[in-house]
Amino acid sequence: MAETIRLTIALPLANEMIEAIRAVSDPNSGTRIEDVKHGKVLWRLPDWYRSLFVADDGKHLVTEYGGLNLIPTGFIGHLVLLTFWQDGKKIREVRVRDLFPKRSILKRTASHYLWRESIGIDEHGRLKVERVDRKIFLFDVATGKEVRPNQAQQPTAGRLEN
Repeated sequence: MAETIRLTIALPLANEMIEAIRAVSDPNSGTRIEDVKHGKVLWRLPDWYRSLFVADDGKHLVTEYGGLNLIPTGFIGHLVLLTFWQDGKKIREVRVRDLFPKRSILKRTASHYLWRESIGIDEHGRLKVERVDRKIFLFDVATGKEVRPNQAQQPTAGRLEN
């Protein structure tokens, strides 16, 4: 029987040292965004995610492809790598074809393709993705749109990965 893994990430409110927003992703009960300070669930997703980033506004979440940085060799261009959510509604998907105009950019491993070196939230609250060739992509977590390096956004986010 597979081990059940429950993932939790919590963020303090700006300038406060208390937990304010928490994302809990559980294989048995799905994913929920909680307002810890007020003791309530803000919204839910029916599925569990191995890697996710939650904004401190409690409204926005980014989930990553379940294979994390590895994609199958037989993938097709519409494989979703990143999904942006607002209040439980999908607002944007970033697919392989959006980040890789040519398959040759991907790095072949023994069994998969490596698509990214790193992923995380930068000091401006943007999702920063470093592609395998070291090219950097920045995304606004509130819209899912790619942004230029000098553009900032309001919410900050935290990361959860298993």
